Amino acid sequence: MATNATFNEDRALAADLERHQARLRQADDKAQQQEDTEMTLQQQFIHAVYTQPVTAKALFAPMYRNIRDNSWQHQSMSDIFAQSLDYTNGPGIGDALAVIIEATQRGQTSASTLINRCAGTWARYSAE
Repeated sequence: MATNATFNEDRALAADLERHQARLRQADDKAQQQEDTEMTLQQQFIHAVYTQPVTAKALFAPMYRNIRDNSWQHQSMSDIFAQSLDYTNGPGIGDALAVIIEATQRGQTSASTLINRCAGTWARYSAE
């Protein structure tokens, strides 16, 4: 009789262990799936940034007339960024971020410097 009780206890412990291991495998699979999804989103973002056939400045910077030297020029990056943040003047925050990324990739300036430059211009646009 004692061997039957011990055998049943061992079977119960083995079943508990198996259920616990199954839960751990499920948690690991779920974590791996989430990590794969995040990596896919990162890869999509990197692909979108690095495969642009034209520069963001060319896309978002219409020419304007410089009265002082009587010439047509592109807007500055800070003007483009400020206009992009203002939804009434530009396409939106996604395009503004694309401008920042493009500018930093070209080594023109750091993102924080670019944002600081944009703050004054953005405030000017918002005031108008």
